[in-house]
Amino acid sequence: MLRVEGVSKSFGGVQAVDDVSFTVTDTEIHGLIGPNGAGKTTMINLISGFLRPTQGRILLEDREIQNMPPETVARSGIARTFQNLRLFRNLTVRRNIEVAESHAADASDPTLIDDAIDRFGLGPVLGLAPDALSYGHMRRLEIIRALALRPRVLLLDEPAAGMNTEETEELFRNLLWLRERHPCAILLIDHDLKFIMSASETLTVMNMGRLLASGLPQDVTKNEEVIRAYLGHGETV
Repeated sequence: MLRVEGVSKSFGGVQAVDDVSFTVTDTEIHGLIGPNGAGKTTMINLISGFLRPTQGRILLEDREIQNMPPETVARSGIARTFQNLRLFRNLTVRRNIEVAESHAADASDPTLIDDAIDRFGLGPVLGLAPDALSYGHMRRLEIIRALALRPRVLLLDEPAAGMNTEETEELFRNLLWLRERHPCAILLIDHDLKFIMSASETLTVMNMGRLLASGLPQDVTKNEEVIRAYLGHGETV
C-alpha cells in the first residue's frame, strides 16, 4: 500500500532522514519508533507532502507522491494527525469533521463517520469548540477528522501522547475497530512502548535519521542495535 524507497531529507547541513526504506502493507498497523530526534515526524511530514525528500521515492500503491502538495496527497488517500494538535479552533467539533469529509475522495460509506463519532464518544460534544474539549477528546477528534477523508493510509503521530493507561487501552481498542470498520493501513508513531507493541503488526525503528530495523515486533526487539539505541537491555516489551 505504501512504500518508502531510499528516502533522505536534509535541512542545510543536518541530515534528518538518511536513506530510509520500508513498506506498509494493505490494512496492517505498522509502528514507527525510535528515540527523540530519530526522524519519525520528519518521515510523516515527507509521506504526507508537508516536506519533499532530498532524494528517494514514496509510493502509494504504485503512484509516486513525493512531489505532491499536502492537499493532493490527502485527496489521493493519505490522511494524518499531528504531534501537536492542529484543530480548527473557530469551528465546532462537527464542522471540523465536515470540512474534512467534504474533501473525501470516496463517500460510499455514508454511516462511517456517525459510527466513529459514537465509538470515540464525541456525540455529546459535537456542538462545542475544540478548546472546550478535554485533551483526550481533542486527540479523538483529530483521528475522526482524518478518517473523514476515507484514507487508504492513516498516519497517526503520537495519538496516545498525554493519555493515561485507561485512555490508551481504549485508544487501542478503537484503532482495531477503526481498521475493521474502514479497512486501511495505519502508520503509528508513539513513545508508549506497551501501546505500540500491542497495536503494531510490523515495526520500523529509526535512530538519528537512519533505519535500524524493520520487521515483526518479536524480531525487531531482539535486534542488538535497536536495544542499544532505544530499548535498553533492561526494557521489557
